[in-house]
Amino acid sequence: MINLAEYLQKANDRLKAFGVKLVLQGKGDWLYLRGTFPPKPGENRKPYSTKIALKMRAIDKAAIDAAEKVALQVGLDLNLGQFDWRKFSDFDDPDSPATKKIGDWVEAFEKEWWLTRDRKNQSNQSTWLSGYQRVLKGLPKDVELTEDLLVQYIAANSSPHTVNRRHYVTCCKLLAETAGISSARIKALTPKIGIKPVNPRDIPDDKTISQVRESIKDPGWQYLYGLIAVYGLRNHEVFYPDLREFPILRTRKTSKTGERPVKPLYPEWAEAWKLGEVIYPKQVRITAESSNRQMGVCVTAWFQNNMPFNAYNLRHAYAGRCDRCGVPPKTAAKMMGHTLQVHELVYGAWLDEAIYLDVFDRAVNHPDRPLPPETTQS
Repeated sequence: MINLAEYLQKANDRLKAFGVKLVLQGKGDWLYLRGTFPPKPGENRKPYSTKIALKMRAIDKAAIDAAEKVALQVGLDLNLGQFDWRKFSDFDDPDSPATKKIGDWVEAFEKEWWLTRDRKNQSNQSTWLSGYQRVLKGLPKDVELTEDLLVQYIAANSSPHTVNRRHYVTCCKLLAETAGISSARIKALTPKIGIKPVNPRDIPDDKTISQVRESIKDPGWQYLYGLIAVYGLRNHEVFYPDLREFPILRTRKTSKTGERPVKPLYPEWAEAWKLGEVIYPKQVRITAESSNRQMGVCVTAWFQNNMPFNAYNLRHAYAGRCDRCGVPPKTAAKMMGHTLQVHELVYGAWLDEAIYLDVFDRAVNHPDRPLPPETTQS
């Protein structure tokens, strides 16, 4: 019995020997031809790598021989600049890229994504909803999926150099790969977003943090403000934490970096502000099933409209408090749910500056330091 995979490889070897820069591939029962092709009619782009359906089933030696002849002809057409996409536009195989629409590819991508993940896991559900479904649901469902369309979609729905752009690029790149179309131009849109160090001038001191809290009239928002200030939480982590070991707080398993224990700084604030007694703003429509993104946007918007600084500056102030209280950077990083490397990148320069300024102040204010020479007034 003939080994079709081996016979297909021999066909490809012959194509290569003839100088044809195309490769025959089998997918399921069908044969495809992969190579670099000119843009389709109406596309404004350079030649790109993709695969086309050959309308042939990979069922026997004769089928592969026939596909090899087509590949030779296509190679000749490409060399002469006579390749015609219309010859390959009427393939009626429901699994062919030529007939599948965006809605079909989105469905296929979702099935593939969940193959290696537990659907009952809330963290996975949150990631799918906020990281993928949010992006995919805006695509038109009944048109052909092309790289041009995805590039235009990314540009129209996200700004350059933003985290949102990175989400769109990641999602659309994976969708393109699922469909077997080129993603080179999509990858080129990936923003270069570095980790920015904090600006010490933006971070409120502890006295200001306490005074601003006292000015908040809504008990629910005063409570959430207190959680961020005392535990250095991310904006979405203030909802539904585990406080059974109060004053220790445990973040939800579905938070950005999963569950972790966090100790308060200052513990006196945790007690005085009654942070063990959960109270949420009545007007906030957040449930345990809400995504991290929904929770985070809710908190960010309130801070922008009501506070003199943003929520993350309260989190940054917690990092500074850890340093002043002698908490090692590695421990502080674990409390805040990020790596030591991230901690040093974000806070290193600020904390180093604070240390050497403090050392200098101590030296200058020491009673035994040298004094300047007296000057004679005329």
